[in-house]
Amino acid sequence: MTSISAERIAAIEGRKDELQNAMSAPNLAPDEFVRLSKDYAEIEPVAAAAREVRRLRASSTSLPA
Repeated sequence: MTSISAERIAAIEGRKDELQNAMSAPNLAPDEFVRLSKDYAEIEPVAAAAREVRRLRASSTSLPA
């Protein structure tokens, strides 16, 4: 099984947030919105999985040994 670092998870989530903010910018050209939307559609499921990994790691550290 491949492990993903906390830094990589943060980078994925940061990129998703960056795209989301860019899409909400005023006066965004239609073609730029389409490009950003496509990028967002690609990264959103990855970001959701990264969030789940982060959540599972946090819950596993709180389990008694």
